[in-house]
Amino acid sequence: MRTPPLRALVASTLLVLCAAPASRVEAQAPIPAAPEATAFPAQTTVDAETGARTLLGPAPVSDFAGATRRLQDPGDYSASAWFEREHGYFLQEAIRFRPQVQVQYGRIARTGTADEPGQFEFDDFRAEALFRQPVDPDTYLVLGGNFGSRVYEFTNTAQVGDETLYEASLELGAGYFVKEDLLAEVVLRPGVYSSFEGVLNSGDWQFFGDALLTWQAHSREQGHESPLYLKFGARYDETFNKVTVYPLLGATWLIDEQWRLDVLLPIEARISYQPSASWIFASGIDIVGDLYQYKDGAGRRLDARVQEMRLFLEGTYRFDDALSAFGRFGTTLTGEYDWQGFTGNVRTDYDGAIDPTFFFEFGVGVSF
Repeated sequence: MRTPPLRALVASTLLVLCAAPASRVEAQAPIPAAPEATAFPAQTTVDAETGARTLLGPAPVSDFAGATRRLQDPGDYSASAWFEREHGYFLQEAIRFRPQVQVQYGRIARTGTADEPGQFEFDDFRAEALFRQPVDPDTYLVLGGNFGSRVYEFTNTAQVGDETLYEASLELGAGYFVKEDLLAEVVLRPGVYSSFEGVLNSGDWQFFGDALLTWQAHSREQGHESPLYLKFGARYDETFNKVTVYPLLGATWLIDEQWRLDVLLPIEARISYQPSASWIFASGIDIVGDLYQYKDGAGRRLDARVQEMRLFLEGTYRFDDALSAFGRFGTTLTGEYDWQGFTGNVRTDYDGAIDPTFFFEFGVGVSF
């Protein structure tokens, strides 16, 4: 018998070596595919030729602004992607747009109280950050912080003088989906509310917080054209004098693709109109207030309670998924001021309901 040529032996050996790994791969169990991504309402579209991204409505929830981009990768097994697949619709509908980081400036024009002589005005600087970071398919952590300063100028007031009040606080908490249609969130807000004059004491510190349940009554997934979310909870803070713990009752109603109503009594009620993905217009009423501690000229530690109920018009422009700017103006309707003060050595507080006056705010926001 003839010996096979050398080239034939080499070729047959290579075929055997190549076929063996292939047969082993075929024998392995197939890698499971990632769950199908949630069919979000259209938010962004990418031009196949140019790669340009066009923003579409409705605007994505800012706290989870990267969800759409993450879900475009069907092989994404991260905790954030799994969380968005499970609860993306809920969060997009139940939480109105808010940038993750926002810096703003505002001013309230000169006003006073009917019960006290003199007037005041102030500038308001604020920086806020809030992140909700998923850690598993049903849970997220809340991490954030706030810094603000109110720079007051008083005119013709004997009890109090010009003062700057500061807030520096954290937001720490968690959210958990008890069921697919029920979200529980608890947030603690420890912070300092002070003029930062001298060494801080217990009166400068506050430990606020709230707990909120959000129930999905109707959603688009269930075939409803106007999704509805009901909210129940409680809050502890110093917004209202002598009532530090109070109930929260609210609702979010997506009336149609452009209109939505967000109510959280007794803090805020607003209606929003979104004619395009870039523009969001809103009008409503809100209440802001806090209790600070400051030092007067004699070194006495005193309390300053501030509160304003405001009627506002607001416009937000979203340049893209990350950057936005807003402006807000309106009038104070009422409010309660109670500044402890002295005239000489006689205690004479500056307090009462404030008169209506004009205010404005503007700022920029960033979402990652």
